This record gives sequence, C-alpha cells and structure tokens, in this order.
Amino acid sequence: MLFEAAITRVLTEFQRATNKYTAFASPHEGYAVILEKLNELEDLISSSRNDRIDHKTTQICAMAIRFLVDVFDADTREALQGLLTTKTSPFRGQPACRRLRYFALIKKHCDNLWAAVKANNTHHQDQAVTDLAAAALASLMSGHDRVPGQL
Repeated sequence: MLFEAAITRVLTEFQRATNKYTAFASPHEGYAVILEKLNELEDLISSSRNDRIDHKTTQICAMAIRFLVDVFDADTREALQGLLTTKTSPFRGQPACRRLRYFALIKKHCDNLWAAVKANNTHHQDQAVTDLAAAALASLMSGHDRVPGQL
C-alpha cells in the first residue's frame, strides 16, 4: 500500500471513530482502546485472518492519532507530521515474517505507552503513541519501497 493510500485509510477511520464515539476522557481510556484493538489484531494474526489484518492495523494507527488529538489537544495535521518525522519502516524489504515483526514492534510501543500512562509522564506518552502510530502505518505500507514525504 502506498503512503498516500495508507494515510487516507487511517484518516477515514479516524474520522469515522471521531464521529461515532466521544473523545478519550483520559490517557487510560485511550490506552485501553488501543490495547483492545491490539488484542484483536493478535487474534487475527494467530488465526491467519489476513483479510482483516490491514483493517485492524488501520484502526490502531487511527486510535493512536486520536490519542494525540484527544489527550494532548494536538491538531490532526500536527499529529500526522509527528508520524512523518518518526522512523516508519525498520523492516522494509524483509521477508513475509515482517507482519509478526511489526506486530511485536506495535506491541512494544503499546507497552511503552502503558508505562508512561501509569507514570503520568506526558512526554513519554506522546513519544510512545507517536511511535506506535508510526509502526502501525509502516506495517500498512510494508512491502512497498515508497518513502513518505511531507504532508
């Protein structure tokens, strides 16, 4: 999936969720929503339901952006710019096992987010959720050599 297509999918999901659900009331709620999506992704990967993996990954990325918008009052465009300055493709060009590697990376950033939420460390929350969104976006783009540019 090309970068522009991935961003379009994420923004569409972000808009759908924003219209359907109220804003995250706290970092804890934002983390819980992201964790729920992550657990659903793990179930899809373990059951080889490849038809839904991209959709669930899109939801994770959209919820990470929503975390930045709802918890930190970030502008959506600002949140996306943060993704563009983050290293988004550590596994580019690697074999098919990259889905599991991206899942492990997304999970690691989710764990980092939880540690930051528990410690009430807003700087680390911001960094962890940005890294999480970047990993999810990179997972959507995996297998393609296109490098994201500025919005």
